[in-house]
Amino acid sequence: MIFQDKIIDDKLSLIGYSYFIKKYKLKCYLRQISCISEKKISKSIILNNGIYIFDKRYLTSHKDINHLIFALKHENFDLLILKQIILIISKREVKEYIIENPTGIYARKIFYLYEHFNNDKININDIPKCKTIDLLDSNKYITTKGSYSKRHKVNENLLGNLDFSPVIRKTKKIENYLSQDFNKKLSYIIGGSDKRLIERAVNFLTLADSRSSFEIEGENNSNDINRWSKIIMQAGKNILSINELERLQNLIIKDNRFIEKGIRSDGVFLGERDSYNEPIPEFIGAKPTDIKQLLLQLIVLNKELEENNINAVINAAIIAFAFIYIHPFADGNGRIHRYLLHHILAHRKFYHKGLLFPISTFMLDNIDQYRAVLQNHTKPLMDYIDWKVDVNKNVEVLNETVDLYKYFDCTESCEFIIECIELTIQNELPKEIEYLKSFDIAENKIKEFIEMPNNTIKQLIIFIYQNNYILSNKRRKKQFANLSNNEVEKIESIIKYSFTSRHFSI
Repeated sequence: MIFQDKIIDDKLSLIGYSYFIKKYKLKCYLRQISCISEKKISKSIILNNGIYIFDKRYLTSHKDINHLIFALKHENFDLLILKQIILIISKREVKEYIIENPTGIYARKIFYLYEHFNNDKININDIPKCKTIDLLDSNKYITTKGSYSKRHKVNENLLGNLDFSPVIRKTKKIENYLSQDFNKKLSYIIGGSDKRLIERAVNFLTLADSRSSFEIEGENNSNDINRWSKIIMQAGKNILSINELERLQNLIIKDNRFIEKGIRSDGVFLGERDSYNEPIPEFIGAKPTDIKQLLLQLIVLNKELEENNINAVINAAIIAFAFIYIHPFADGNGRIHRYLLHHILAHRKFYHKGLLFPISTFMLDNIDQYRAVLQNHTKPLMDYIDWKVDVNKNVEVLNETVDLYKYFDCTESCEFIIECIELTIQNELPKEIEYLKSFDIAENKIKEFIEMPNNTIKQLIIFIYQNNYILSNKRRKKQFANLSNNEVEKIESIIKYSFTSRHFSI
């Protein structure tokens, strides 16, 4: 048997999500395939060629309801798949299972999901008095305090809600990050340095971030980069709204002769075109008719994440990556996606006042990893988007796809942004402060024994620093011919000492 391009051994049967996808031809991609063995296996669960194989005792019946229970028990919580299952599963099977297990954990979860997604009340009484259960296991997932359903005795503790919600698994990297006090480390860095020095470091990092953000898009207009760096410094000041997102796009796109501004009215795709100008999409953004609804839900989600005090970095990653998947504009989505990371971190006061992390610089330096994070989510979904080429040689989506942008696993995206934040706090910011301190020491010492314009001294320091602490013959003959050999040697010695001596540590 072939399932999602994998060869499944004849002695195995699909189970849980994969069972439903195969049987009902559901339009959703399964990232973790589970099968059940016909025979007993040495271990209860084994991983073989990317397939989880369970001992036969894990499933006593091949009724649909048993496969749904298995999925909720043993597979990752996936609302994109769960919603489709709930919409096709027999109401009679669900009702019988709830009546037989009125206070059971999985009976109540299925009861809750069924009535919500089908918008149909099952003709049975409310669950009798018993201990409330969480929809998501807070030991395995990032969760909120949730909202309580009295009828089902279920606490819906999703990051969003059943109409729009990401899922984030508690991986070792995420748990390790959450256990550390990075604000304390930041306070040490900021507190141990001169305020003016920090301002200079921030200005440099902001400009570097803007330059990197434009370079990721294949653009390199100095005026636009400088303008955008000033805009980024305002991150966190305005409330997130559709109007604010459109304002940001308007700031990015100055020439609107060829670009539709605001929420797009046509399809959009990421990818290339062939020699006939036909689209070759790697991913297709949300249908124009779905965009406003999705953005409004995204804005509500952002507010709820803040109200539930979800970690600021996780909050930022969720909103920024959800935005880029929706791709609401004809152009400017990538830069706004990266801006949103700064906006939420600043608004949530993760940054110290005026501070900014070079997130785009990290992305550019790790561009293959960044693209992989995006493509690992988007590429598998393309099989479930039916489209055609329209009269304008653009893409037109033919099927209902809104759920692809509502329900997504944001774990890998969060890990990527966490890695960026950790690197900045532990390396990049201290390194930049150290560089500026060393530069100032070198500049002041050179001024003590020679008169030279400030800009000339700065250039001299950069030339010598970049050339392994030696002034090149070309520079010496062309720009610094008036310096004596002794002066050059002394300046080289000062610069080497200034940059090789440690002035700052964490």
